[in-house]
Order: sequence, then structure tokens, then C-alpha cells
Amino acid sequence: MVQTNQPEFIPAIAGLYTEAYTQGISAQYIDSEELKTYLIEILKTGTAILQFENNILTACLLYTPLSFDKLCPEKIKSEFEPDKCLYIAEVMVSLSYRGMGLGKKLLTEFFKNADTVNYNHVFLRVWENNLPALTLYSKSGFERVTTIDQLKKMPDGKTDFVMKKIYLHKPFNQESDERI
Repeated sequence: MVQTNQPEFIPAIAGLYTEAYTQGISAQYIDSEELKTYLIEILKTGTAILQFENNILTACLLYTPLSFDKLCPEKIKSEFEPDKCLYIAEVMVSLSYRGMGLGKKLLTEFFKNADTVNYNHVFLRVWENNLPALTLYSKSGFERVTTIDQLKKMPDGKTDFVMKKIYLHKPFNQESDERI
């Protein structure tokens, strides 16, 4: 696994992101320029954990300080110190590599290298219908905090739909990090 914040990986990450979120049950419209800007912004303050197989990016976890998440609910901001929290913005696994434990490997790598001196908690948000991800996060010690409705576009780029996203939380501590 590679940990980096170098922009040279943005094209590969964008390709994986597009594959992960334009097909299957979570299929939605992805604007390539908005995606590139989003990834550049994440890597300015955050880190990518990358998994390669035969020089092809097969899985990626992107994390950054919680302040990056512009949709972060007030409930979280008021109950936690946002400047002491990390945010897992994305966990993506190539369609042909799903079910092989790569999401678990990414989380293990994240918790192994997370800055637990300056940060006390980690958050992520996940679509309520993404049952494999919810199962992984639950087994990893994440607990539900709150939800938001996030407006998305169907793959046609015109029709709106709402994804209910669940915010999950986990404190950084030795006991719960051993569950992964």
C-alpha cells in the first residue's frame, strides 16, 4: 500500500472513483472537472492510501481533517471538537476486486498510520443502502451518529435523486482499533 498526498495520482484515483460511483446500485452522474477539483482539494490537506495490483489502482481510501466536510451536520460539530477529528472522505474498491477484503485492508492501514496524537476521533459517511460498507464499518467499531440527505444526479446528468447518508464515528483508541 502507498500513502501519499501527491497530485500525480489524481488521474488514477479519478478513474477508480468514476468506476465505483457510476455503476451498480450507487450509479450517479460524475462531472469529471468537479471530481478533479474535489480530489485536488482533498490531497491539499489530506492523504490517499492506495492499493495497486499489477500497477493498476484497485482500492483507495482518502482522508482529511473533518473541517474539509462542508456537509458535516451541526450535531457532530457541537458534540465533538472538529479540529480534533479526521474524516474518511472516500473508500473505493474496483468493481472486479470487491469482496476480497480490500476495504478492510484500507481501514487497517488507516488506523495503523492515523495521527492519534492530534486527532481523537474519525468520521465517515456512507449511503444507507450500501450494506457491504455498513457491515465493514460496523465490524470495525464505527457507530451511527446522524444522517443527512444528499442531493445527487442520476447517470443521465439531469434527474435529481436523494441519497440518505449515515455519519459514522469511531474514537481512536487501542481497544476498538484491534477489531479491524
